[in-house]
Amino acid sequence: MQNTPGIGAYLDAGSLKQFAGQAMEVLPGALSVAVFDVQGSIAWCGPGGGDNNLWSRISARDIVAADDDCCMDVPGTGFVYRFTLRRGRDKDAVGILAVLAGGDVRLSAFSAREEIADIIGCILKQLDIRMELSAVRQQSGRERKDMELLARLDDLRGQEGGASSLQEALCLTARHFDSDLVVMAIPDRGIHRAWRRDGVVNEQGCKAMSPILASLVAAAKDRRRVLIANAAGVIKRIAGIENQEAQILSSPVLAGGNEVAGVLGLVRAQKFSRFDVRLIRVVAARVAAFTEEADPSPRLPATRHDLLREIDRQLQSNPKASRALLLIDIDKLHVVNEMHGHFGGDAAIAGVISAAQKAGGDGAIVCNIGGGSIALYLP
Repeated sequence: MQNTPGIGAYLDAGSLKQFAGQAMEVLPGALSVAVFDVQGSIAWCGPGGGDNNLWSRISARDIVAADDDCCMDVPGTGFVYRFTLRRGRDKDAVGILAVLAGGDVRLSAFSAREEIADIIGCILKQLDIRMELSAVRQQSGRERKDMELLARLDDLRGQEGGASSLQEALCLTARHFDSDLVVMAIPDRGIHRAWRRDGVVNEQGCKAMSPILASLVAAAKDRRRVLIANAAGVIKRIAGIENQEAQILSSPVLAGGNEVAGVLGLVRAQKFSRFDVRLIRVVAARVAAFTEEADPSPRLPATRHDLLREIDRQLQSNPKASRALLLIDIDKLHVVNEMHGHFGGDAAIAGVISAAQKAGGDGAIVCNIGGGSIALYLP
């Protein structure tokens, strides 16, 4: 009995031995059963422990190249029933089931498949379950690594590093995506940065990429979504992969007011997955935060006491002037706290306070009055 990587990783040898025994009972003259992967490697054979000797005399290449369901002659041995194993919505081929037989009774491929249809169904069900479980495990592992990247970017942002922190953020991003090159362009802020596997790309290299980066920024502003395109020659040359096909995955970088200010791009020879597309926009927002100019005098939210004292002072100084007091309630804040912890709730409150400060202007007073409510006083 033989097990190799590929489809064999999702097959249970004990179950296959039982299935093979059943197939040999219903197909006249059946001698052995084997499962091949789509490349032609034998993944399992049985039910006997020495069955690999039988299959070693048969050309796996011929079995793979044959029609989907057929009966093949094997000189000196007999014949092989050959069936393609297909699964999924698109019925992709995942392997081949082959039954070696001898004797005078020879069924058509259609009749042979009908005889063992239930057995083939059981094998496919086993593959479905095991492949889906494997995909879930891989996705869970990837999600954990994605969260680790976001946490590291948040920690890095808390440090005072300026340009070096931005460069380190690009380095972390490139390594996480296994990219040969990562670029960030925010023209209005004069930011054109790039990092590749051997370190920072110099100013001359960034200038050489300027036309391509400008086109990426224009596409981001026009379409406002993550895009995948074939990487151009100069990009591949700077990435060190000029002799390979490569893709560039780009995400818009948003500024205040939800306007597209620039782009974050990743370049690599391997194709990007849907998980990469999903993650890059979140990462772009994190990395873009390193480029924001610090406000020299950030406004902290007022306390409730400050708010009441200021309202009282203004009413006494000019009781007839028009004023407005807006109460902003954050709906379902308790749900945010339950799902994401109080860090999530605090982040939601901070976001509303920041938006209220921007909307209110210089003279406004913003106060967190508790219970998920924000007061905005407009003198």
